[in-house]
Amino acid sequence: MIAEFLLIVIGVAAGLGVDRWVQGIDDSRAEAEYLALVLRDAEANAGIFEGMVLDWEAARDATADLIEAVENPTERPTHAGLLIAVARAGTVNTVPARDASFRDMESTGNVRLISDRQLRAQIVDYFTQDIRFGRPIIEDRLDLRFRTFAREYLPPDLWGHRTLCASASPAFDCRFEDPPSSDRLWSALTGNASMTELLNSRYADAISGSGVARGWAARTDELLVLLRGALSL
Repeated sequence: MIAEFLLIVIGVAAGLGVDRWVQGIDDSRAEAEYLALVLRDAEANAGIFEGMVLDWEAARDATADLIEAVENPTERPTHAGLLIAVARAGTVNTVPARDASFRDMESTGNVRLISDRQLRAQIVDYFTQDIRFGRPIIEDRLDLRFRTFAREYLPPDLWGHRTLCASASPAFDCRFEDPPSSDRLWSALTGNASMTELLNSRYADAISGSGVARGWAARTDELLVLLRGALSL
């Protein structure tokens, strides 16, 4: 009787042990799959932030060019150069961050599958922050007025300024075939007494934007190092 009881206990314990072992394998496999998905999102974000830094810095430099031109209007820029400078100062190309994999982990409670506590904390901290890089960093009235001004005076096809004179620096060095006239734009820039104030506000906004983008780029790089280490890549 005692022997039979012991056999039953041993059998139950062995069964539970096998179940735990199988569950451990399943959890490890699911953890690796989630980490690979999070890595893919983080790699996409690294590219997004790199592009944002370049755009914000282009906006900063172009705004500085415009400030100098408005304060010293004796040498007027070319049509192409002036149009591109205003396009770069007034726009930043942004796309939303990638976070779908983490949101899935969060909604299903599978964040617990990340066994490394440091890595888990880093992932949670990174993806639960309010990343607003798809919107203006500082939406004050002056900046809104400048972007409204730029849209009023620029042809719509110039908003995609990455494809026109992408490497021209300063922006006034831009050259492209058959540019539209910038006479009306130049008159508006030099004839508006508040333009210097508007441009200074935009310049400060671009510095803030590039700083925020650089900070998120650095955080993304840190997360990538941890993720690749966890996946032995």
